[in-house]
Amino acid sequence: MPTWPELLDLTRQDSHQLCAYNKVAIIYYDNCFLRYSNQDFLNYTDNSDVFYIRNAQNTTEWDPFNKILRSKQLSPTILGRKKMYALGMRNIFMVPLLTIFLLHLFLAEAYLSQINPSNLECDYSSNYTIPSPYKTNLDTLLSNLTATAPYSDALFYNNSVVKDSDAAYGLAQCRPNTSPDDCAVCLYRSALSFSSNCLFARSAAVWFDNCFFRYSDHRFFSQLDDKVLAIAVNAGNISNPMVFSQPLKELMYEVTSKAQRNETRFASASFNYSMFGNIYGIAECTRDLTDVDCSTCLNQSLPLLLQQANSGRPGCRVISFSCSLRFELYPILPPPLPPPPKSPNPTDNGK
Repeated sequence: MPTWPELLDLTRQDSHQLCAYNKVAIIYYDNCFLRYSNQDFLNYTDNSDVFYIRNAQNTTEWDPFNKILRSKQLSPTILGRKKMYALGMRNIFMVPLLTIFLLHLFLAEAYLSQINPSNLECDYSSNYTIPSPYKTNLDTLLSNLTATAPYSDALFYNNSVVKDSDAAYGLAQCRPNTSPDDCAVCLYRSALSFSSNCLFARSAAVWFDNCFFRYSDHRFFSQLDDKVLAIAVNAGNISNPMVFSQPLKELMYEVTSKAQRNETRFASASFNYSMFGNIYGIAECTRDLTDVDCSTCLNQSLPLLLQQANSGRPGCRVISFSCSLRFELYPILPPPLPPPPKSPNPTDNGK
């Protein structure tokens, strides 16, 4: 789990990524808060903006729930076999805002939970204990990968930590168009997802849009694993799927062919079709695979993706341990940030 300075640094990087060139920004996480502005707000109360975040579920015991809420009890309270937690928080400068979180026990509490992974796999077929040699090795491994991969030339790193005959193996990579800072943010989120959602699992993997992170108690480097783990489809329907599927098939053949040949094992492309507008596709393999294994994995996933398009889906993503394929009717990759304004040249003397 990251330290407080690491969490605050993650918040700072998020503000740079999500609020670039904005003069005012506020970012809330479960365990930290960041606000900046071009106007003085210190020691001022500000209740101009109020945000409500509600869970989708409804309580089944409304009357006792309301009594507890009105009584402002902050300690855990038992309602039958469920617990309800309430937390009141105000930052030290009295700026916004009084935030109350009501959490049911069955809802996992995760750092940075407002940004969800595309897919998360926790293998509980074998578990570790705390403390244990494997847990120590795993913590060392995750710290090493998150610190090294973002600043490697390929935004990729795999490594193992072997101590007391209980090895931990890990692999981390980011998309080649990702900046080192954004890669670091993504891998931090991945490590937090492991600690929040896969605690005690000796093997796990997580996919975010910008990165992939995997660890295990057995060596998996350069080994093809094309078992499909998830197929995510967009809601809605294409008006003419048979017409749509032909240009999509050509697009996906293009990106799968390029990805297996590229050293980064990544490719993206778009195709403009008069009836549907732009169609975007990406293909990616883990960079430890050979071109042959990358091709095998992508070609295993491609029919499943095209099947969803034939059914009229306007977007789909197919994920396995070794590769992923995706198409959408909107840009998948974020556009590059505009360059910052140029500072005046001191030699111009105002001219």
